[in-house]
Amino acid sequence: MINYYLPLNTVPEQRSGVSVKHSGRRYHLRIEHFSHARIETSWPAEHRHATYHVLMFLADSRMGFDGAIHPVRKNDIVLIAADMPHRFVTAEDGSATEYYEITFDLVDDKGPLIMPFHELLPLFFPSYGTAPSTPIVHIPIDRAEELNAVFNRLPAHAAHTMKDNFFGLAVSAGLIEFLAVIMSADTGTNDTRRSQKAESAVRFIYLNYHRRFTLEEVGDYCRANPQYISRLFHREMKKTIMEYANEVRIRIAERMLKSREYRIREVARMTGFEDEFYFNKVFKQITGFTPGSLLRDA
Repeated sequence: MINYYLPLNTVPEQRSGVSVKHSGRRYHLRIEHFSHARIETSWPAEHRHATYHVLMFLADSRMGFDGAIHPVRKNDIVLIAADMPHRFVTAEDGSATEYYEITFDLVDDKGPLIMPFHELLPLFFPSYGTAPSTPIVHIPIDRAEELNAVFNRLPAHAAHTMKDNFFGLAVSAGLIEFLAVIMSADTGTNDTRRSQKAESAVRFIYLNYHRRFTLEEVGDYCRANPQYISRLFHREMKKTIMEYANEVRIRIAERMLKSREYRIREVARMTGFEDEFYFNKVFKQITGFTPGSLLRDA
């Protein structure tokens, strides 16, 4: 089990998370914990607490909440709100339940808050559509790959010092990704027409968009000649590998900027751009506006 904990401080600004101002009131999602967990024995009873859980299941399984056991599919996201009765259980055949998890609490300047997810999510993502009304959210494969990549990257950030809070920023970015995908009206589609090699290239991009990479690295991952995989990808995706990678980077960067939690240079660094000027240029090419204008209008 991979398991990291962030310090639980009493002052919202001193703990990694996401903040937003809504109707003159500031709300903070303060991250408590993230993990890659495995449950091999069902919990005997439900319990409840003041923290929120965002879970992504890595295989077909089950989850207990509100007095019943519910089936979940691989890549499903389950939203457990604060004070919601729940318990972790094994799969129907008794096999272990494996999932990614981020937990956080919600506070304002006066103290802790408890509200359902369908009220919480629009506070932080007001322009992303309608929040889900049920705890189980089905995620298409291409977006599931993106979220898997977020978690697959997080342990690597543990090597960085907490001095510049980069580790905390990475976890915060993961939470933003999860919540934004849940709220997004454009959640993607499962395009079964992609070849296996093209799928592998897409998976590589989602796993590595946070850094610069070469076509040779993509070819090695896909076990194919770099020129071959480049031509195949362009034929199937109607764009080059680097064009697709930059679109992924900018889409993620836009969500991070909309949270108003990160400076432009932090977002540029966390989405694979070493130069802030180049990040601004690519951002405008893809979105039609600059990162600065997005922050001013948010």
